[in-house]
Amino acid sequence: MILFPILAQDRIKNGQALSEAIDSKNYQKADSLLQLSISQFTTAKNFDTLSTYIQFVGDISYKQNGPKPSIKAVYDFIEWINKNDSSLNLLIKCYSNAAEFFGNIGQNSEAYAACKKQGELALKTPGDQRKEIAFCEYNMGVYAQRLADISLSTIHHRKALQLYETSGASAEDIYLSSNAIAACMWYASKYDSANYFYQKALTTVKKLPPLPINQFFRPAIIENNIAGLYSVEGKTSDAIAAMERSIHYYQQFIAIKEAHPKKYQAMSGLCEAIDNLAGIYKEIGDFKKAGDLLMYAYQQKQKLLNPDEPDIFISEILLGQHYNSIHRYEKALQFLQSGGDKIAKANGDYLYWEAYAQYGLAMANENLGEIDRAKNHYARATNLFDSSYRGSYDNARMDFSRNAALFYAKH
Repeated sequence: MILFPILAQDRIKNGQALSEAIDSKNYQKADSLLQLSISQFTTAKNFDTLSTYIQFVGDISYKQNGPKPSIKAVYDFIEWINKNDSSLNLLIKCYSNAAEFFGNIGQNSEAYAACKKQGELALKTPGDQRKEIAFCEYNMGVYAQRLADISLSTIHHRKALQLYETSGASAEDIYLSSNAIAACMWYASKYDSANYFYQKALTTVKKLPPLPINQFFRPAIIENNIAGLYSVEGKTSDAIAAMERSIHYYQQFIAIKEAHPKKYQAMSGLCEAIDNLAGIYKEIGDFKKAGDLLMYAYQQKQKLLNPDEPDIFISEILLGQHYNSIHRYEKALQFLQSGGDKIAKANGDYLYWEAYAQYGLAMANENLGEIDRAKNHYARATNLFDSSYRGSYDNARMDFSRNAALFYAKH
């Protein structure tokens, strides 16, 4: 019997049809297409391509049955592929695709475990596997961070960077690893170390190809983070300078004539950077400058972004807090109530911002003499802060606890 290989364009058509069936929730058709593809690729002994279908196997099961059955379906499929083709390189690809799927559905423990297995298999593969292992270490760092294990995440990201630097990896990989370690250092309140790795990322990104994303977009994000570090350390002038550089980079990226998939994200990032600059001015008591910046960012969001973006209600909550600070409580109520209404209609978990909206409403009502309303908002804010912070505290959370305690002492 002559076996005719399936053409690349046929594989693309199969994948597109599968994706369309899943997106339209026609799971019976999706499963039929999946079984047909598996049969065709098996006949052609094209198991390498089948490893890319792990996403489809998991997705069809997940959409119908939830996480646990989809995890089992993925591992069963990998086991079946391995029985037909036991090459290490293919198995590495399978676990890599499995990890990506698990991460996409929020199953980060399973994603971490699949990455770990991928790394263990890479160690058994002949030849220099440092780049492959570094890739695994980087991804394990990402999943560990999602699981809130910052210490473990830092260990993996440090290993990844060390392997990348000793294996002649690309500047792109060095940049990503440096950025990841910096974020870990920030979460651990190791600000000097965080700044060191952000600066390393900033230096490395200049070695990347001179494309707008490397010249403007990525430096904008890094400078925003560096500004945040300076602000926490009380280095106000440095924080303002870094945030202004971030804003300038975003503006340059948005101004490029060519269409770019990151442009919308850059517009959101620009407005966020302006909000952050306003926060720095608020910290040093320049409420006029802070208020002007917050209002400008709000107007830009309304102009540039989709009306259902969370950025809009975030601006309204920040403006509500600002008007509380300058004792314009009626104005504060307008923005806080509008922001709270938008959160109630939003799809997603915005406990942090909802808590701050309720806190602001409590303060405004308290100062307007609406004590019963203030009590209600303080109670709701307390529950939301508890759910959002889960036992941890920062300056803002302690500020709420202090004001709530003073309120209850009086009333």
